[in-house]
Amino acid sequence: MMRHTWAALLIGGLIGTMGCRERPMQPPPDGTAPLSAAELAAGLEENLGVHAFPENTPHGLASWHTWRPSRHHSTTMRLGYAHGASAAAEVLAHLDSLAALVRYHDLGSGRYRWLKPETCVTPGLGCILTALEVRSQPNLRPVTRALRSAVIARQYSPIEAAEFLLQLVQAIPYEVPLEIPFGLLPPATVMSEKRGDCDSKSLLLSHLLSVVGIRSLLISSSAHGHTMLGIAVPTTGRTFEVGGTRYAYAETTAIGSPLGFIAPNLLTPDDWRTVPKPENIPSELVSLD
Repeated sequence: MMRHTWAALLIGGLIGTMGCRERPMQPPPDGTAPLSAAELAAGLEENLGVHAFPENTPHGLASWHTWRPSRHHSTTMRLGYAHGASAAAEVLAHLDSLAALVRYHDLGSGRYRWLKPETCVTPGLGCILTALEVRSQPNLRPVTRALRSAVIARQYSPIEAAEFLLQLVQAIPYEVPLEIPFGLLPPATVMSEKRGDCDSKSLLLSHLLSVVGIRSLLISSSAHGHTMLGIAVPTTGRTFEVGGTRYAYAETTAIGSPLGFIAPNLLTPDDWRTVPKPENIPSELVSLD
């Protein structure tokens, strides 16, 4: 049996808080007239089909996602994701095993304690987030292939591709999964169950962007209890710089929030920090099924 060395920690472990304390906030009008009901009704619908994992999963089990490629686009996109029951259960079983490995303990009231393995060299939940993303990759591959093909076929620019994927994730209903360790749903679960809060949805979007070759960074604020994404595309909205690269703020919990939008109240205090994800995830955090 593999032995694990644990980092020395105060108070018997690291203390974390589940979910997002800040409720989703809609962006202010940007001066562009929104589409009318008649314009929406006259708009086209593009069906990207049903994509299943495993391949033999009945398409009738698909969760359907409906969104517009941009805030002022009349075309409605549709995509179905059929996640087999056993495959979906294995993703969540991996999360439970991961929680046991790091001695996750629910303290109640949305707070928890955990011990970080010494092999996790990045601060915070970086290793946990990466392990969940890596475990979800094969399950999401049919979906990510379809989305990448759509981006290529439409010859989207990086900004258009980022907006296309941001709108998809924003359309997933907001829900804090308090019953789940860390209050964090794996990307494949967010997509199949159509629910998630700020960190769960931001992790999914980060993965989708990586598939189309767009860099992003998870950012988190302790003061506001919120997680967002920074996306490395040019924008006229608000940006921040890390390592010489500018990233546009991306809010995943408010439908219609454009790239570069961050609610003004989230900048006071401005304690946003990146959540580094390790380049090489310790194997024991992934091979737990």
